Parts: sequence; structure tokens; C-alpha cells
Amino acid sequence: APAPASPPRRVRLVAAAPLAAPEPPPEPQPLPSARLRVAELAGSMLWAAPCAALATLAAGALMKVDLTRRPQDLGFLFATTLLGSWTVLVANKAVEGSEGDLTARRLVQLVVGVLLGLFAQLLAGWMLVAPPGPGGVLVQLPWSHGGPAGGMDTLLGSAIYFGLVGLAVDWWTLTDRDRKARFRVVPIAKAGVLALIPAALFFPPDAHPFALPAVLLTSAVVQLVSPWSEPAARYASYARRSRKGRPNVA
Repeated sequence: APAPASPPRRVRLVAAAPLAAPEPPPEPQPLPSARLRVAELAGSMLWAAPCAALATLAAGALMKVDLTRRPQDLGFLFATTLLGSWTVLVANKAVEGSEGDLTARRLVQLVVGVLLGLFAQLLAGWMLVAPPGPGGVLVQLPWSHGGPAGGMDTLLGSAIYFGLVGLAVDWWTLTDRDRKARFRVVPIAKAGVLALIPAALFFPPDAHPFALPAVLLTSAVVQLVSPWSEPAARYASYARRSRKGRPNVA
């Protein structure tokens, strides 16, 4: 007898989901007008004062500054941080949007750092700033006695130190409106390491105890008060990946 015929199979056709269209690349963000940038600079400089004050109070607590006996130590740290923040803001706002040579930017920062160092040492001598007491956060390094021009506690030594810091740190990356985020800890740590190298190699850190903290506080303050644009940051990240030949993933 013939085998019974098997029933016909039903084939279910499932339509594949359409592939999502790739997200278009971010568009470059134009810079605000010159008048608006000047207004931004003025606002940043105003906000730098309370931010520097709060940061100075926190640093003073860590360094165990005695406010009852030596309030001038905290005043010096505040003044140096505030003036350092102002100089960074003004210097980088002046070149914002320009594709200038990085060497020229560093030379400008070198000059600004030298002027800041002269001001810091004059102010320290006038306010009779003292080294940190026992338990302070700065540690004397055995190989850093002496130093060029008599150490960081002289006019020339302070100018050299702050000039080297201005030359080494990429301050514009802390104030550009297209930086990765408004505030990041990594650039502060990087600035601290770059500021510690000349202090460890050439200068006695205990002779000018507030120089390194002033650099750290300045790198934090300028980030907090500088304008930041998320669309500009996205485009900057896209442009960096394109230059390096990496795939841009949305």
C-alpha cells in the first residue's frame, strides 16, 4: 500500500527589522560673539572669587593652617589661587577659537607664570607666610635642599618655579568650552604632578608651602567657572577620533 502523503509544511516568513540609520555626526559649534565671550570672562572672574574662597578653606583644613594665629597664611593661598585663576582665564580667553601654535601658547603661559611667581613671593614676604606646622601635607624631600636662585622663597626662584608650571601645564584644556566635561579630577592630578616635579628636583617644598596647593586649587577653580558646551564637547570628541582614525560610535 502506498505510504500516506505527509501534510504540507507551513513556512512562516518573518520580516527582518529594518536597520537603524546611522546617527549623523555632530555639527561643529560656532563660537559666541566677542561681546558674549567678554561677558563670559567677566562672569567667570566674578565666580572665581567665591570658588577660590571655598577651595582655600578646604585646603587650609587639610594643611592644618592655624586661623587663630596665622590667618595670613590662608589669605595668601586665597590671593594666589584667585590671581592664578584670573590669569589663566584671561590668557586662554584671548586665544579661544584660534588655531595658534601650541608653542606660542606655552610661551604666553611662561610669561604669565613668571609674573604670578613675582607677585606670590612679594605677597608672601609682605604677609610673612610661614611654613606648614607638624603634620602638614607637604613633605620635605632630602634631595631638594637649595635650588636655583636660592630656592623658591626668593623673587627669582618663585618666578622660575611658577614660570615652569605655566610652561608645563596645558591650562587651555581646563578652560576650553569643548573640554570633555565641565569638571574632571584627572587634569587636577596631572597639574599637581607637573607642579611637583620642579619642586622636588630644584626647590625645597617647605620654603614655599602654598605654591603647590595654589596650583591644584587653580586647576579646580578654572574648570568650575569656565563655560562648557556639551554639543561642542561631542564634536571635539568626534574630531579627535576622526584624526586618530578610530570609528566614531554614537
